[in-house]
Parts: sequence; structure tokens; C-alpha cells
Amino acid sequence: MPQSIDLSLDRIVALQLALAITSPLAASVKAAHKEPPPMTSALPDVPCWINWLEYPTYQRSNAMRQREYIVHMQLFVRDVDRASTIARAFKEQLDTALDDDITLAGACTLQRNLRGGERQLDWAGQSFRGLDLLLDVLVGYEAATFGP
Repeated sequence: MPQSIDLSLDRIVALQLALAITSPLAASVKAAHKEPPPMTSALPDVPCWINWLEYPTYQRSNAMRQREYIVHMQLFVRDVDRASTIARAFKEQLDTALDDDITLAGACTLQRNLRGGERQLDWAGQSFRGLDLLLDVLVGYEAATFGP
């Protein structure tokens, strides 16, 4: 399977859509966006994930180059009383899903270093509690010729 950041994002979105929790309440992810929807659009389906990319860094060595992307992931939760607890439960499920799919079904060499935390998030004038996470995704080794 070829490796690419687009295929990696597709797999991340699929993993996010499959997340479900049973405590503090039974809930599943209603939507996962590969790219952010317009900021003028409300988020009717929550809990939901919004993803986007940060530009890659390139690691160069021995005529090889590897791209390392940062996938920015935000989980939006709308439950005034239990939003933080719900967000933590989804984070635990995401940890397990990523542990079980370290290469994102072969779409990347490796995903690693999930980090971030709970945050107050805003979208289209609405406030939410949720997660603001970063995930490193290493995509393919490719032959490269470096300058003189």
C-alpha cells in the first residue's frame, strides 16, 4: 500500500468515527471532519472531531527523506455538566485505537507522540469543552538527492 498523509488522515477519521464510550454515558462520535468545516457553520453533530495538518518537517539522512506531519485533532463535546469526563473517556478510546493501528493500516510508517489536553473550544460563536490534541505521523521513506 502506498503511504500518504491523505490516506493517513482517512484512517484517522475512520478510527475517530468508530469511537464509542459507555461511561459517564453511552455515546459515540457523530462526525469526524478530515478538514475543518467553515467557521460560520454550526456543529450540530457532537461529539465530533475536526482535524487539520501542520506542514511537515523533513528528516534527511543517507540519501533518504522522510516527512513528519503533525495532525491537529480537536474533539468538541456539548454537555455542560460532564463534558470533561466525556472528553477523557473518548481520549482513552482514541489511545487504544491508535495503539492497535500504529501504521494506520499501512498508510504511514508510524504514528506517535499523541499529546495535548482538555480545552475550552469555540466554533461559529459556540463554546464547547473538549480535547485539543497533536499527533505526529511519519510518512514514507523516499530516495532523495541533496544539493552539491
